Amino acid sequence: NTIQAVIIYIDSYGNVVLNITRKFFTETVRGRNFSIEFPPGEEITAISKTYSDVPKGEIAAIFNSAGYLEMSMNQGKIAEMYGAGINNIVTIKIE
Repeated sequence: NTIQAVIIYIDSYGNVVLNITRKFFTETVRGRNFSIEFPPGEEITAISKTYSDVPKGEIAAIFNSAGYLEMSMNQGKIAEMYGAGINNIVTIKIE
């Protein structure tokens, strides 16, 4: 199973917001293993609760205050670092 997410917003901190809500993600993944391919060639396999759950410079996937899946970098601007833009596709694989 694969979800093709789309980047819908990049905030002033360089965080990348996807069009995937917590509800949709939870109902689709249903507790199975998953991997978010962002940036391409790297995989995130867990959802963090806060930005600081990962070491400085590492990528975290979190649900933001609006309930959308967000890719972020602890103390970094992930969008700039990886050239991410609005409407870019992010693949989520579900096992």
